[in-house]
Amino acid sequence: MKHISRFHILVLLVMFNVTMSVQSLTSGYFLEGNVYRTQLNPAFQPEQNFFSFPLLGNLNLGVNSNVGLNDFIYPYQQDGYALTTFMSGTVDAKQFLNRIPQRVRIGEKLDMSIFSAGFKKWGGYNTISLSLHESINVGIPKSIFVFLKEGLSSVRYDFSGLNVGLQAYSALSLGHSRSIGDDLKVGATLHVLMGLGCADVKVDELCLQT
Repeated sequence: MKHISRFHILVLLVMFNVTMSVQSLTSGYFLEGNVYRTQLNPAFQPEQNFFSFPLLGNLNLGVNSNVGLNDFIYPYQQDGYALTTFMSGTVDAKQFLNRIPQRVRIGEKLDMSIFSAGFKKWGGYNTISLSLHESINVGIPKSIFVFLKEGLSSVRYDFSGLNVGLQAYSALSLGHSRSIGDDLKVGATLHVLMGLGCADVKVDELCLQT
């Protein structure tokens, strides 16, 4: 586990760069051909009808953290491997730990359209969508990475403060927009939210005595 193949590096790079994809919907606000602009402004009226199915429609995945991939992956150039993880003995413990904050925060957010459709009817433009929304936030104390890197070099490790937050819900949205005169368009969207799950776990005290 101390070494990583090129395939695994590619997967990790994709995972750590998906933050850019979450900007696609916001940037699409200015693209007239983007039918999902109605999610940002219900007054928009796409030029054509549309419908979508899971994984073929709108999908936004974002990951954010106060650490980066380069904090855990280091050059190696040995045994046929170009890269290695922070667990390798070739990586200086002090160098690695100086780059890790006292509390590592990792957040992930997913917005996925399960079904959506838009059509012109009833004197305006109508949209209907069923979507899934999920977010996870994790807080990891630095002491866990100290333990992973140094092993049993200390007698006592304090892992207190570890926390995980999770929430997931689905949303049924109904939208309608219409033109008033030649220069004004108005619209509104009704959202019906259905909770799927929620968890907030915090470890107040956790110590390892060796």
